[in-house]
Amino acid sequence: MSEMSSRERFLAAVRGELPDRVPVDPMLESKFPMSQIGKSAATFYRDSEACTQGLIETQRRFGFDVIQAGCTLPQYLEAVGGQWSCPEDGYPLATERVFNSGEEVKNAATKSIADCPSFEVIAETIVKLKQRLGQEVMICCRCPGTFNLMRYLIGTDLLFGGLVEDHELINAAADLACDLLVEAGRLFAAAGAEAVWYPDACSSTAFISPRQF
Repeated sequence: MSEMSSRERFLAAVRGELPDRVPVDPMLESKFPMSQIGKSAATFYRDSEACTQGLIETQRRFGFDVIQAGCTLPQYLEAVGGQWSCPEDGYPLATERVFNSGEEVKNAATKSIADCPSFEVIAETIVKLKQRLGQEVMICCRCPGTFNLMRYLIGTDLLFGGLVEDHELINAAADLACDLLVEAGRLFAAAGAEAVWYPDACSSTAFISPRQF
């Protein structure tokens, strides 16, 4: 078997064909890619050019078959009026939940994911990655799981308490979380991502082609 390109290797695997070797996708977060270009982790979320350079340099240096982009959980709070912060050399943090009841969730004032600064950076990054590496490497995006996002929307205590006592809250939070995640996937696909990953209920990974959006 002749050696495949990274993109060919990945596509063969997801099609159920035999690749020349197992494709590698470590799904790296901000700190490691940014360290390859001497930038702080927080730069990953603020500067699409630095983000692009970090991801490309990491892929070229270590030979990964897939480049993953995407927003982390706290950044989704931008769409519902929540706040998050990012230490220069750490990961994004959310300091408090956004909603305290099902009624608050259902009446939430939301804005388009596409208008949120963090998502604008990632969309710009995907466009640049696709332009520079689109024929060599798979450009993919990841989204968090629904329950994880619910935890950020209503807090861990309300999430677990609601599963027992307040199904209205849980249903409202799940609906909002799913809407935000689907919207994010559509934004990533429109920017040029060839696949979007969603963790399923068993904490493994589901593969979604942009064509399914």
